Amino acid sequence: MDLISIIVPIYHVEKYLRSCIESILNQTYTNLEIILVDDGSPDSCGEICDEYARKDERIAVIHQPNSGVARARNVAIERFRGDYVVFIDSDDTIEPQMIELLYKILQENEATFSMALGRMVGESYNSDYKNLNLSSIKTRMLSQDELMRGLFSLSDIDHWEFQVIWNKLFPKNLIKDTYFIKTGTEDTEFNSRVFLKTESVVCGLVPMYNWVQHTDSITHEPINPRKIDIINSYYLIFKSFEGNKQFQAYCLDYLYKTMLSIRHHAKGTSYESEARKMCKHYKKLTMKTLMSNNTLSIHRRLGLKFLYHCPFVYDAFIWLCETRAKLR
Repeated sequence: MDLISIIVPIYHVEKYLRSCIESILNQTYTNLEIILVDDGSPDSCGEICDEYARKDERIAVIHQPNSGVARARNVAIERFRGDYVVFIDSDDTIEPQMIELLYKILQENEATFSMALGRMVGESYNSDYKNLNLSSIKTRMLSQDELMRGLFSLSDIDHWEFQVIWNKLFPKNLIKDTYFIKTGTEDTEFNSRVFLKTESVVCGLVPMYNWVQHTDSITHEPINPRKIDIINSYYLIFKSFEGNKQFQAYCLDYLYKTMLSIRHHAKGTSYESEARKMCKHYKKLTMKTLMSNNTLSIHRRLGLKFLYHCPFVYDAFIWLCETRAKLR
């Protein structure tokens, strides 16, 4: 059995950490190296990591001053020994057969890496994916173009399945010298560079990752500095696609939709000026390329340009959608 490394960056999650670690220890695939990176957590996370390391020799703990999730993952990338690697967030859990499934379908198919589906769950949930017959799980092969379309919400699979880092099994040689950049959406930016090196992916069509939704999570805030910085993330991705008009078009489409959304949510808040300034800056850098890239239809390009220059139309559209949703 190949050695599979699991990297878990940890910060301020003592309430959820034990459930996360237990779900990893309970995997049916047992040849694991589990790297817990205590990123200077101010609570008892460091002690919890050390406690589990004393119980299970597969666990290695790294303690470091708080440097952010990107640096925490990068430190582990520099040290992991496995033939494959999986990234897990420390406030989520995985189903008992997730690693086994990812490994099995990758071995059985000509693919660069494998992925499974995820599902959003509440803090109190009961797993119903135990003792699955993995041979009966349906799979789907995805080309590089389908990956890129999924990354920018142009697929029939939810776009976050492609954007997140934690539902994928990467071979060591694919990501060993690829590092995370500290930006608004580290996962998506990292994946965009990995996808450029990917020919095809095999996806197991069953939810195996539990993305636990916490009411106090920053991801539930409509606007904050990190979300505004997402604009910069997509610009970095756009620049990395230089020379590929098709992938640049997908990215620009999502960049402008992101700018419209962020500007809308920032309206009337203390972040409004910052959001407008950020959008104006990146519009200046990309509008000419957007309008000249005929990968997108002329109607779509003109529509994005119109909505950008007429924000009140976008605001009215969002208001209408929200009103309809409340009436249902």
